Amino acid sequence: MFRASGERTQPANASGDELWAAVERELPTADGAFQTDAFLQAGFQTAGEAIERRRYIEVFDGHLSTDAALVYTGEAVAQFLVPHLEGKSVAVVFSDGAFQMDGVQENMVQAEVLDFERVTVVDGLATTTATHFNAEVGLPFVSHLKTLRPELQLATGSLQGRRQHFNEVTVRFLCASGHPRINGEAVRYPEEAEGAGPYTGDIRINERGWDRRGQIVIEQVDPLPCTVLALGGSIEVEDG
Repeated sequence: MFRASGERTQPANASGDELWAAVERELPTADGAFQTDAFLQAGFQTAGEAIERRRYIEVFDGHLSTDAALVYTGEAVAQFLVPHLEGKSVAVVFSDGAFQMDGVQENMVQAEVLDFERVTVVDGLATTTATHFNAEVGLPFVSHLKTLRPELQLATGSLQGRRQHFNEVTVRFLCASGHPRINGEAVRYPEEAEGAGPYTGDIRINERGWDRRGQIVIEQVDPLPCTVLALGGSIEVEDG
């Protein structure tokens, strides 16, 4: 989900926070010369056999679902030129149009319907089984959200260090697609929402394991949108 510092998705006078990072990448080089063309204006190279590690200052792009990505828009095609990802297993994320939430879900929000296909880049090309008018091609990754340890002041003292577990965990999603996990358990959407498009609403799971941390981990394993608006639950604590 990072683009190099030379590319911006907002006008220069846009307001809002930006996340910048120093990213180390293994990239091919030709005689030590770094070339600039197409994606290369973002600092990536395509020519040569040698691999060199370099660090880049890059800006986080929340519109992307993959890393080191290129975005295509145009005539429907099944091949996308991504020479900087030669030999890599990539995700091709494409849009099937817009989605308007109905009464099944909680809020009336418009969202894109996205899907993806995993392919390997050969001769600089990512080839899909179907044609697409627009696509994002990049490296997939797993997103992790991990809460801090909860703290409650009990009659017998602090919650810290005590054996505990959540009786129930509730996570509120906005426009979630794919198969996110809550503490390792795959999200099960309500039956009436299955196949209805990106899901907005609450998902509840029952927790069974005891530990001394009481943390919640949410993972998005697919290169698809998943926004967490809130989470909570009820905690059971041992006396000792």
